[in-house]
Amino acid sequence: MNVVKIKQIEKELLSVYDFDLVITASGYETRASYFVDNCGFDISYIKNKYVLAFTTDPFSITRKKNDEVFLKHGFNFVLCAGSSSKEIIDIISDLILGTSKKEIFIIIDYSSMTRIWYGAVISFLKAQFGTVSAENPRITHHCN
Repeated sequence: MNVVKIKQIEKELLSVYDFDLVITASGYETRASYFVDNCGFDISYIKNKYVLAFTTDPFSITRKKNDEVFLKHGFNFVLCAGSSSKEIIDIISDLILGTSKKEIFIIIDYSSMTRIWYGAVISFLKAQFGTVSAENPRITHHCN
């Protein structure tokens, strides 16, 4: 893959793309599960769904409600410290290395992520592909 483009996409356009991966976060904030329940399209077809679950405060009432939403939608839970970017990078790296597709489409709901997590994603993609722009939500993979 040699072209990376990132875009904050409008909700109405989400159903246009065939997404390969969705990553979100679950914590104590009520907004953590909002996207999953209100995205406006059926995410059940997305094979790779991960929720980064904060290791802190796992028993709060809001966290339990968020986790129930993610479970209902078939998400895989990955426990993460807010200061660690390893887990989110591993998820994205495994997808990229494990595909023969020419394009992959990823949703990252960063609304409840730490700056370390979403900053690591941008840094990782830039390091891997040399460019990050904000024009088109696609990663293009050219097979050799």
